[in-house]
Amino acid sequence: MIFETLVIVLGLATAPFPPGTRLPGTVAGNVVILIPEDARHRRLRVLVDSGGYDLIDGAAADALGLQRSPIELGGKPRFTVPFPEWMRDTVPSPETAWLIARDGVLREGFAPELDATLGPSWLVDHAITVDYSRGTIELARPDEAGTAVRLTVGVGRAALPSLPPAALATIDVSVGGSPLTLLLDTGATARVLPAAMSMMPDAAPVRQVCLVESSLLATWHRTHPNWRYFDAAFDVAGDAPAAPAILVPDLRVGDLLALPTWFVARRDASTFAAVSAQMRKTVSGDLGGDALRRWRVTFDLKNERLLLR
Repeated sequence: MIFETLVIVLGLATAPFPPGTRLPGTVAGNVVILIPEDARHRRLRVLVDSGGYDLIDGAAADALGLQRSPIELGGKPRFTVPFPEWMRDTVPSPETAWLIARDGVLREGFAPELDATLGPSWLVDHAITVDYSRGTIELARPDEAGTAVRLTVGVGRAALPSLPPAALATIDVSVGGSPLTLLLDTGATARVLPAAMSMMPDAAPVRQVCLVESSLLATWHRTHPNWRYFDAAFDVAGDAPAAPAILVPDLRVGDLLALPTWFVARRDASTFAAVSAQMRKTVSGDLGGDALRRWRVTFDLKNERLLLR
């Protein structure tokens, strides 16, 4: 599917939440997780995944008593479930469905006890502000100032009327003075291995990182031998064995200098190749929350920008 640059506002339904509404959730290891809860103390842990899709773990859907509806997607049998009504009281929810992932798939390399994800199409319709230092999540205020960093947002057609349209956002950054295009991906998480744990600011076992093609990370290591490097620092879902990583001290997002940021090698570069084809430009990796933790960040995909302050 070829994506088109976003030029219209998607017609997803918007819940009546005023700007600045605090959303129930947490930011741990720079991973942004919504935690809606109903009066009977049922909880969901929902990863905000700007590089992914709207998915829910099959076992979590069953535990919540959500009715499965069978569909065929890409010639394969799949299921969808509606967003629970009680969740809509605390988190703006689309009128489309969650696509069920297989049992346990969302716990492979992600934060512990993750139940579901909300992807970039949700962020197109619901701009949010994440204060990484304070660990808060709220609906964005349209009049809030900040340094705007341009995104390129692509939106494709929905595979089925019950599902949200596919969407992607890329961002241009520089590493060591060289330009680089990355997928904005707040789902780019990795498990910290003991060898690298002493370099982390806290003991969170899973962190938001940036992912990059293995060959490019190796080039950075040769070109910048003084940058901190580990041969085996993180476990990345789908890759084996453990991945090397480099701590980049010269990452610029727009004109702003990020805090030293972990880039982890991704051996399976098929995702980057697919995104490059869809966006019609070379995309070499994922920009995750580790690169953004210096700032209070508004994810404003509808207006194709991040606001940093």
